[in-house]
Amino acid sequence: MNQMFEEKIEEKIKELQDNGVSVFVLDTAHGHQKTMIQAISKLRGLVKEEIVIIAGNVCTAEATEDLIKVGANGVKV
Repeated sequence: MNQMFEEKIEEKIKELQDNGVSVFVLDTAHGHQKTMIQAISKLRGLVKEEIVIIAGNVCTAEATEDLIKVGANGVKV
């Protein structure tokens, strides 16, 4: 991902938090993939601790565990 795009995303995440957003949902057809795990990890590092992250979609216990390990609070099945 290019630097300018990442900076825009980080600005938007900060803006959303400043305006009271308390839940972020990361949704893709196949949530058990490297890019989703990286996205959750990156988002968790950018948001306040009390922010809830829901991610998915997954269909195995292993996938659920992997997303929770990197910072998802809830997982869509």
